[in-house]
Amino acid sequence: DSSIDLGAIGGELPSSSLVARKAGRFTHLLCASPAYLQTHGTPTSPNELAQHRCVGLRHPRTGRVWPWTFQQGSRVVTLEPPLAALTQDPSVQRQLVLSGAGIAQIADYFARPLLRDGSLVELPLHYQGPKIDVHVFLPRRTPIPRRTRLLSDHLWEGLRQALSG
Repeated sequence: DSSIDLGAIGGELPSSSLVARKAGRFTHLLCASPAYLQTHGTPTSPNELAQHRCVGLRHPRTGRVWPWTFQQGSRVVTLEPPLAALTQDPSVQRQLVLSGAGIAQIADYFARPLLRDGSLVELPLHYQGPKIDVHVFLPRRTPIPRRTRLLSDHLWEGLRQALSG
C-alpha cells in the first residue's frame, strides 16, 4: 500500500513490496491469575482448557479469532477453546486475566513482568507457543524520507529491546 510510511507486524508480512527488518520474536504463554486458579483449579493439559473460562483475541486485520497453538518438540496442537470473553485489544485481554476472568495466551514480553511479580501464573502444561517473528517495515520506494528512516530505526530498536526480554 503506497499510503503506508512504516509499520510493525508480528507474523507474516502482508506484502512482498515491503522492506522489512526483523526486530525479534516472541511466543505466547498460557497464564491465569492466582485467584482464578485458586477458585477454578489448574488445568494440566490443553484438553482440560475446555472446562475453564478462556479469554480470546480477535485478529485486528482479519477479524478471525486467534486459535491457541501449543508446541511440544515437533508436536503441534491447535485449539479453539470455548471463550468466556473475546476482545481485539491485548491490553483488555490482560486486564481480564489479571482480574480473574479466565485463562489466556499472553505474549511473553507482556507476561514476564506480571509472572515475576506474582500477578500471573504460567500454567504448567509443558507446551510452548510457536515463535512469532516481529518486523519493522517500510514500503519499497526511494527516496525514503529521513524522518521516516529515523522513526523506523527508533521503532526497530525499541521493539528489539522489548522482545529480547
